[in-house]
Amino acid sequence: MTQPQISIIVPVYNSGKYLGACIDSILSQSFRDFELILVDDGSRDSSPHICDDYAQKDGRVKVIHKENGGVSSARNAGLSAVRGGYLCFLDSDDTLEPDALQLMYQSISNEKVDLVIAGYNRYDEDGTKIFGMSNSAVELISHEATLEEMYAPRSGNYQGYLWNKLFRKSIVEQAKLAFDESISFNEDRLFITQYLCTSSRDVAYTTTPVYNYVVRSTGAMGSLENSYNTKFATDFDAYVKMKNTVFAHTKDKRLRRLAVKGICHSYINNHKLMVKHDGYVTSIHSRLFRGLIRHKALGVYVSIVLRPILINFLLLIYPKLLVKIKRRHPGDAT
Repeated sequence: MTQPQISIIVPVYNSGKYLGACIDSILSQSFRDFELILVDDGSRDSSPHICDDYAQKDGRVKVIHKENGGVSSARNAGLSAVRGGYLCFLDSDDTLEPDALQLMYQSISNEKVDLVIAGYNRYDEDGTKIFGMSNSAVELISHEATLEEMYAPRSGNYQGYLWNKLFRKSIVEQAKLAFDESISFNEDRLFITQYLCTSSRDVAYTTTPVYNYVVRSTGAMGSLENSYNTKFATDFDAYVKMKNTVFAHTKDKRLRRLAVKGICHSYINNHKLMVKHDGYVTSIHSRLFRGLIRHKALGVYVSIVLRPILINFLLLIYPKLLVKIKRRHPGDAT
């Protein structure tokens, strides 16, 4: 059997309502040399039958049925079955633009890069576009600069998404990369960080949209456990692992500081959600606060918290001085 150029992995969990549109958008691609791997993660709706039906109609479709283990487990099952030289991932309730694979394949083969990052559109559940990127030429950027963009993005945070990218399978195999099944939030960003730290060549950027992302109240791969306490803990753990990966990869002080700031922002943002939705859980908070200290992030955390307070104080007491400071340091990031 001829090996396809691209392997597309779609984890599926109770997404029967949207799955047909997702698969149709893949099978109707202008680029035809691909395999589609549908990983049914123990769905309890019509999803398994929909997957099998498409596999019977199109030889490019392969279906894996497994017990529910979460999105990372499903993606890993897909990774173990890929035959293509390049990899991309979709969520089962989203769709691809008709020329998505063609654009990304041309970019990764013509430019001799290790990763392609493309633009996307965002829709709400009734189909109204709420965000869209414009077409652009392909731009090359180093893998380390891409890491910096991911932690301090200049124009949207699309570097950290999994589904608008084309990866080289050889790099995934070389580093034995897999999705961390102990992480239920930001597992995609962790995978991308590990991939970029293994890569040595440039990344191809384009804002031309290839992906249509739909914002839903419940995602198609929604976890059986939606506790914000769980999110707080696993999101923080993901950023700790990203920081460790970056520190092992580079001695660049700015990049290392950005990785540490990622831990701090995870702590700040998710702590607010934890308190709002589940109440304050001392055991979780204590463990993560100790993590801030252990990973030498407490000083950065304090500066992040105190900086807006100091700015507001200066604005109140010395407004003219603050204007001068901002003019002198216009790119100062928080």
